[in-house]
Parts: sequence; structure tokens; C-alpha cells
Amino acid sequence: MPFTYPPGEVIKQGDQVLFHGVPGQIKFVVDPLSSPDDWFVTECGGGAMLLDSEFGDVFFDDPHNHEDLVLVSRLHAGETDQK
Repeated sequence: MPFTYPPGEVIKQGDQVLFHGVPGQIKFVVDPLSSPDDWFVTECGGGAMLLDSEFGDVFFDDPHNHEDLVLVSRLHAGETDQK
């Protein structure tokens, strides 16, 4: 099962989010289903990295359990993050 926000929407790289009400962006996602041989999956089970404007880099090894992580907007196909 892919990593999802509490309502069930799949977490994707580039997503604009709020974490405890603070803006941030998903830097990357390492999903066991899409990358079963990735070293991070084999060692830790996968997860997602958030770049938070207040806290810096925040890693979630189980994003399913973070009800304070809210999707605000998502990059559309073909868009690139300019940050």
C-alpha cells in the first residue's frame, strides 16, 4: 500500500502540504511497492521526506500515522519544482 495522507490521498514528491499548520513540501517518497529493492526500503521500510519552512527536513517512516500532515496542492504532470 502506498503512503497516504490521513484521508487516503497518495503522498507524492512535490506536494505542497501543511504540517502542524506550517507550510512545507514533500521532497521525496520511498515506497516499498514502487521501489522494493531501494536500500532505504530494505533497511527501514520506506517513508517520505518533508521540507518544512519552520522545522527543516522532517522524515516520516510511517506517514499514515501523521494526522497533522495535510495536502494543500499538488504539482501537475509535466510541472517541475523550481525550489
